[in-house]
Amino acid sequence: FPVPALPREETPQGLVGLQNLGNTCFINTCVQCLMSLEPFANFFLENHHMFRLDTASSMKGTLALSFGELLHKMKHGRPFSSVSPGVLKERVGKFAPQFTGYRQHDAQELLRFLLDGLHEDLRVPLRISREDGSVQGARSDEEMALMLRVAGMQHAGGGYSSVMGAFGGQMVSTIRCLQCGACSQCYDAFLDLSLPIPAPAQVREGEDPRRRCSLAECFAAFTEAEVLDGDDMYACDACGGRQR
Repeated sequence: FPVPALPREETPQGLVGLQNLGNTCFINTCVQCLMSLEPFANFFLENHHMFRLDTASSMKGTLALSFGELLHKMKHGRPFSSVSPGVLKERVGKFAPQFTGYRQHDAQELLRFLLDGLHEDLRVPLRISREDGSVQGARSDEEMALMLRVAGMQHAGGGYSSVMGAFGGQMVSTIRCLQCGACSQCYDAFLDLSLPIPAPAQVREGEDPRRRCSLAECFAAFTEAEVLDGDDMYACDACGGRQR
């Protein structure tokens, strides 16, 4: 169908698609989602990543460079055209052989590799004051605590990056013994969460496909309290033994 012609001054940027190289829609989906997150995308579009490349990383900064180059093409390319993600795909396949070839893959698995790889290419050591233990750049005690916890993740390598700043979070799990009431908390840092679809919105074969749910409802299902029973019973340190 014909593409409407817009005056140059009215033509917005970023109206550029990604070519499908075989079955690479899983890559295109992840890149387009990351491109839509303006604070994160602008880090690359404004070339801040060029001054934070960790050339000592296993990928020598090449993943961050190819990712930034692709975002630039998507942002500044000719409107209603498309560009190839081939260079980024080649970089991903070089360091994660499971993504080589042109078969379909899981988008979330690719996203996790991409975020981990970009973090590794861009991480810098946290600057901690010897006087009071504060972290340079932290705007609050809560943010400082989060930066320290996220940077302490096993795969973070003790550093911090724009990836951690955009996607890093901390989950607190609380377990309460129903026998004695003792509580235990566990802190886990994360870059992504897998949220469940609430049961009323799940669609089975032959059912009405128009069911909907909100993101808030997905988070509510994710954080809903559950009773640990059977093989999952909790080993309570306060009263001893395995309890519900």
